Amino acid sequence: MFILGTVLSQAGWLVAGILVASAVFGKQANSGFSAGETASGGLLAVLAVGLMGMGLAKGRGFLNLVENGTTATARLLKIEEDNSGDSTMYWMNFEYRDTNGRSGTIRIERRHRDLVVGQEVLLLIGQDRVAGLLERDLAGGMTFSNVSGVEPIRKMCIVRLLVIPALSAVYLLGILPQVASFYHQITAVIGYPIAYCWPVFAQAAWLFANNKHFMYRGTNLGDCSGAS
Repeated sequence: MFILGTVLSQAGWLVAGILVASAVFGKQANSGFSAGETASGGLLAVLAVGLMGMGLAKGRGFLNLVENGTTATARLLKIEEDNSGDSTMYWMNFEYRDTNGRSGTIRIERRHRDLVVGQEVLLLIGQDRVAGLLERDLAGGMTFSNVSGVEPIRKMCIVRLLVIPALSAVYLLGILPQVASFYHQITAVIGYPIAYCWPVFAQAAWLFANNKHFMYRGTNLGDCSGAS
């Protein structure tokens, strides 16, 4: 769940799908690959592996926090907008008290303004008291109870994470002669390789529509201060 649950890893699978599609359909359309096609394929491979690797590292960091952190109840104190990047980010300041009776404040950067000042949420605080994670930012829409094993993970949480990797694997069907022939016939009739492109469109749409259920880089992790 954490390996596939980051935006980076999901984007990596999307790029991997494009790479597989290029390899399968490009070889069918030509007797071989040109130097330019080989170079672009290599770049796609490096990009896919890089995104997946970074997603794995981020996911492992989140998992370590979940495995070793302490649950706390947090109340939102203030929201600050950051418009310096391509999209608006929100710095949310919380005060919390964990199950061990310790209290403090934490500032967490998030992509969605889905909380209001005064609202209470569940939070995990790391052992070193320098990182925190909101329950609503868990991958796939899981809860802390799902992670601890108290409650089973809902099927929809798993489906959200598997759609993009599954669509990347769809391109492998193009290896089958019957499927490849059907793809080419559809392309000839429509005049556009829709059979080649639809999984990428579907993946991009799914990632956009469900991005709030994927853990974004490391920005859900905040710095704790004022601990007591």
